[in-house]
Amino acid sequence: MKSERILTIIALLLITMIAITACSSNDSDQDLKTGTGEAGLTVEINPTQLQSNFLQSVDGDLMSQISINQLELQVYQENDYQNNSSEAEVVDSFKTEIEGLNSIDKANTYALHVPNGQSYIVEAVLSGEVKNEGRVNDVTGIYRGVSTPTGVLEDATTSPVEVDVSLKEAKELDVVIEKIPKQVGDKDVAQMNVELSNPILGRAEKTITQAETVIFNNGDLELRPAVVQVDIQLQDSNGQDIPAGGEFGGEIQLLPGQKQQLSVDQQPYLEVDSSSVEVDETGTLTFTVVGADPEGAEVSLEVVSETKPSGANFNTETGEFSWQPDESDQGAYQVKFRAQAGSQSNYEVVTIQVNDKLEISVNRSSSPQTPTISTTSYDGTGVKIELAQPTGQADYIVYRNTTDDYSAAEPVSEGVVDITNWSDISVQQRTYYYWVRRISDLGLASQLSNSIQVDIMPPQVDSTILAVDNIEQNSIDLSWNSATDDTTSSEKLKYKLVQSTADNIGTVSEAESNGTTVIDWTANITSATVSNLDKNNIYYSNLLVKDQVGNKAIYASRTTTVALYSEKTDTSLTALAIGATELGDIDGDDDLDLIVTGSNNNNDPITKLYRNDGNGNFSEITETSLSNLGYGTVELSDIDRDEELELISTGVESSGNSVTEIYDNNGSGDFSKKLSLTGVSYSAVELGDIDKDNDLDLILTGHNSDSNPITKVYKNDGTGGFNEVTGTSLVNVQYGDIELGDIDQDDDLELIVTGFDNSDNAIAEVYDNDGSGNFTRQASLTGVLGSAVELGDIDKDSDLDLVITGLTGIDGTATAKIYTNNGNGVFTEQTNTSLTGVGAITGDIASSSVKLRDLDQDEDLDLLITGKDNNDNLTTNIYINDGTGTFSKSPAEPLVGITAGDTAIGDIDGDGDLDAVISGAEDLNNFNLGTRVYLNNTK
Repeated sequence: MKSERILTIIALLLITMIAITACSSNDSDQDLKTGTGEAGLTVEINPTQLQSNFLQSVDGDLMSQISINQLELQVYQENDYQNNSSEAEVVDSFKTEIEGLNSIDKANTYALHVPNGQSYIVEAVLSGEVKNEGRVNDVTGIYRGVSTPTGVLEDATTSPVEVDVSLKEAKELDVVIEKIPKQVGDKDVAQMNVELSNPILGRAEKTITQAETVIFNNGDLELRPAVVQVDIQLQDSNGQDIPAGGEFGGEIQLLPGQKQQLSVDQQPYLEVDSSSVEVDETGTLTFTVVGADPEGAEVSLEVVSETKPSGANFNTETGEFSWQPDESDQGAYQVKFRAQAGSQSNYEVVTIQVNDKLEISVNRSSSPQTPTISTTSYDGTGVKIELAQPTGQADYIVYRNTTDDYSAAEPVSEGVVDITNWSDISVQQRTYYYWVRRISDLGLASQLSNSIQVDIMPPQVDSTILAVDNIEQNSIDLSWNSATDDTTSSEKLKYKLVQSTADNIGTVSEAESNGTTVIDWTANITSATVSNLDKNNIYYSNLLVKDQVGNKAIYASRTTTVALYSEKTDTSLTALAIGATELGDIDGDDDLDLIVTGSNNNNDPITKLYRNDGNGNFSEITETSLSNLGYGTVELSDIDRDEELELISTGVESSGNSVTEIYDNNGSGDFSKKLSLTGVSYSAVELGDIDKDNDLDLILTGHNSDSNPITKVYKNDGTGGFNEVTGTSLVNVQYGDIELGDIDQDDDLELIVTGFDNSDNAIAEVYDNDGSGNFTRQASLTGVLGSAVELGDIDKDSDLDLVITGLTGIDGTATAKIYTNNGNGVFTEQTNTSLTGVGAITGDIASSSVKLRDLDQDEDLDLLITGKDNNDNLTTNIYINDGTGTFSKSPAEPLVGITAGDTAIGDIDGDGDLDAVISGAEDLNNFNLGTRVYLNNTK
């Protein structure tokens, strides 16, 4: 009789709007009636809010079973209510019949009479009916709520308040049991055992000696909203069960403040009247089968035809059985009788033994007691059913259906089984309902047991991975779409967010074993912030979801790391592409100012100069003498040794002329043109002391006015004046880049030249310096155009290694190559790098950029590379160096991908780390351009 079910708990916390008004005796009689020294209390119900909250609070599966037909308002004096709760004296009340929530009109106000000058509790109670397996039970208090108006009610005062209508704790549950027989056959019913059970709340039993009311309270069982099972077993004066009476009961909705009437449909009982058994002198056996229904329903009797002996007769009206066997009828006969009352039936088997002397003996057997399913379990392979009192014998048949409809249930066990060692291994991920029937040795079948729900369907999750909504210095914001479930509503599904620094949380078991809990099981959430992250780690995040039964599912793992950079969105700079970006302290105030050149959306050449306020905020210097140039480059350096930064700018003017201009700085960031050199576009400029005379010389490449590639060397006279060095052996290039550095550790600067030569070949040449600025070719590497070159010690072996990006030819592929230096200027390509190739052609332009800097402040050189890759994606990628020259892509950077642009790196906000300014084309379909500032989050 220990019956449990997987049942839905009704959550009844509601918020409704009740306007509470204290009115004086001068108020209209149409509103309320008042007396001397009294105030009227008007309670106005907002039906829209009330209905919304009620529907949200009652489980959808139960909503169709509940109908509301009564509204009652009661007023208590506040202190009395707090001290005595529901036993408090009702100051005034109002009760009205309604036809559902929709019948409460917006204009309905309910006038209550209360003494003035007191604080009150207003209680609202809705009552109605709950359907239970075809029957209707009256229930009081389907939900109730209380309101404490703010302050003391005073005359002529109106004070609307928002009322929190919440569950009033149930103190007592009265279950009225009717239609229980005083006798079952010849046995007196002395008492009955009543059990109240729920798999979550537990169970409680009461024994009563008469069929009236059994009372349960919070001392017996925690009374809170739930669907519970009531099971009743009739017992004799010795406390023994009366099997013929069967076990019966039903479900009720456990709701606060209720008195429920449980009408049970007990099966009819059936037995042989032992006093009627007789064998007369002719050898004729007669006896009477007696059947009755405890509820007074009409009972029909029959004998199962295949068990009736040949020649026997049975009167279905009187229940009399007669049979005159002869000598050929020797043996044992098991005759089965059935009593039917409505949908309930019962069986009894009578064993008739005939011997060779025609002596007859009669024994009878009743149907087995109806089994009760206590609980079920699922181990991932099969469903195990536990009965309250299993026999341990193979005498049970198990039935299963996907809905709670026993009429369509099919046997799932192969014949009769021992329920204690049987499990249903044919299940799939879905919801099932089970019933059990016991079969006796004589083949008599019990009634079907109670049904029990088994939910083994995990929640259904969105197929996409967790979304990363925001990345900060040491945290990330994740979001996801809500899961769905067959039996648990979305708002009741619970989520658990886990994290790991290894890719080992892809399954439910892995996540629970290996994951670190970020958010433990929490209902109704779709986002979370993961904090306290280390920029040096890659993090794997995953999300578990479980339903109310405990079935779990998992989302797709998301790999993240905290971002080195975040965009400074309050900066507004002119958006340009096909130009250059450079940072330098042009006004001597110890911060980095900015110069940006390029072309706008109208292909107009533009040069913009911005002054830094020391905090990374740039303001445009509008009055400058700088030429507007595009398709070129810029360089800031102290070429005249006056401790100020001069400017070298190349590119195409609006007239179409290519120029190379050198501007002197007056120390305040005011530039004046000093001289002009050979004009170039699609150019590169590099400054360095190539002849070791302590000033900066100049190397220039690009596309001259005759549309030819050139490479020129200019030596500095020490004052910023440049003289061209003629007759060099340097290859002429355009669409390229150049870099100076002491690659062979001989204390002079060697030269790397890349680009597109006179023969339309992509080249990458290494030139040795004799110490006087005379260069001879030393080696050739994989040629590139639209290229970028950077030298730096990436593996900490005290020599300069090389990174080159670009396109390997007009019809070539975009590349990004790392060459390590052996210390003597001999480079070896590293073939196992994870760098994305860039430099693919956009229109007629091939472009890429690369910077080697210690971006994460760990004392090694990291990479920032921009450009268009081989799949036509615009990229801006950061690669973190592990200190040995092995790079891994930082996946979390919020950097906009570009092509035909440039990057400047420097500490623009004075916090000691390296920020970035990136300009270029961000969207080729619409040719959207951008110039963005990104602050480094390392410090």
